[in-house]
Amino acid sequence: MPAACRQWRRLIVHFLIIAVLAGVNVAQAQEVEFGACVHLALNRSDAASVTAALQKGGFASFRDDVFWSAIEQKPAELNFPPNFEQLDRAVTAMHASGGRPLLILDYGNPFYDHGGLVVSPQATEAFERYVRFVVRHFGRRVEQYEVWNEWSGGFGSVPKVPAGDAAAYARLLERTYRTIKAENPHATVVGGAVAGTDGAWSDAFFKAGGLRYLDAFSVHSYTLFHLHSNPEVAIKFLDYIHQSMQAAEPSRSIPVLVTEMGWPTSRGGHGVSETQAGSNLVRFLALAMARPWVRGVWWYDLIDDGDSDADAEQRFGLLHTQLAPKPAFLLAQAMAPLLAHRADVHSYRVEGGGYAVTGRNRDEHWLIAWKLEPELRNWSEGIAEATDEGHAYDWTGAALPEDGSPRFWKQVNDQWLPVSMPQ
Repeated sequence: MPAACRQWRRLIVHFLIIAVLAGVNVAQAQEVEFGACVHLALNRSDAASVTAALQKGGFASFRDDVFWSAIEQKPAELNFPPNFEQLDRAVTAMHASGGRPLLILDYGNPFYDHGGLVVSPQATEAFERYVRFVVRHFGRRVEQYEVWNEWSGGFGSVPKVPAGDAAAYARLLERTYRTIKAENPHATVVGGAVAGTDGAWSDAFFKAGGLRYLDAFSVHSYTLFHLHSNPEVAIKFLDYIHQSMQAAEPSRSIPVLVTEMGWPTSRGGHGVSETQAGSNLVRFLALAMARPWVRGVWWYDLIDDGDSDADAEQRFGLLHTQLAPKPAFLLAQAMAPLLAHRADVHSYRVEGGGYAVTGRNRDEHWLIAWKLEPELRNWSEGIAEATDEGHAYDWTGAALPEDGSPRFWKQVNDQWLPVSMPQ
């Protein structure tokens, strides 16, 4: 067996053992909502396969689109199309299991504003009508909606623009927020869906008053276009967003939801190895748990969109197209209980250029630690702040590999013991 395979298998076993020792029922209420993005609206899978994979992975939510153009295929005539049947079934199954689907109200319609970003009064009224239809269709089965997807990056614009106007999005969000709340007062309205680490657009949205018309702010803190694509860069952006929101709305405590995050396992530009993708998932989730205002993470995405090693967009999945798990899926499965029952989570910088994250899961105390890769240790832009100060976990440094792979310990009789693979 190749060394890389032995490495990730050993890490997976470490996490699975501690999850079993914690004795946690993943179906119980989550403190950090953990989901995965799916593409049932594009008919790239079926409800049965997706539901089974979500349950196996310990996910309590999924995220998918409800495209406006599919709902309104004739002017002013709104119907739930047959090609959304699998999405509808998955929503029903997730709701029945106690989970909370997150649906995206998005993209333009060719009958309004040339099919692009919704800015005119006529298009806004039509979008509002579409939103009302969707919320009524799903009723109490869906209680969280995200308004558009990556408006900040110009997604859905016709012709394509590099960025959508933040003030225009805030105006659309206000109308959408009021419509959703009128139909389902219990629903959570999620706004933002910021593409990448775009602090300038986010600040412009805050300045436009957009935070008044949402219950949670969402980001897609991909780091693929940074000098190094490490998880700590993404966490540093989350800290910036949180501080900016506090400055803009000091009287409110607004949750942050990471509604897309992931690394493609393709070859070439932006791709990482399957082992690295799994390590990145653990590092990101561990540091996110140490931030109590992070209330949800949806990994992008559940299943590969194709088998091309050359196309990064096809290889973001936690599962291969034939549903064989990648290391990241098994690690997500093991992290799910910790996310579901987050308690007393703290992060520290440790000697040798790394991080230690500690927490409690019922009566089990756990510790995750890793050392930053050598090229990252002096890169200030890639260093996220720790939530706590102290050197109590510097001893982990000697046990950490140089490639950034996390290691796991549990506390027994006030002693930290490594969780090892059974012989």
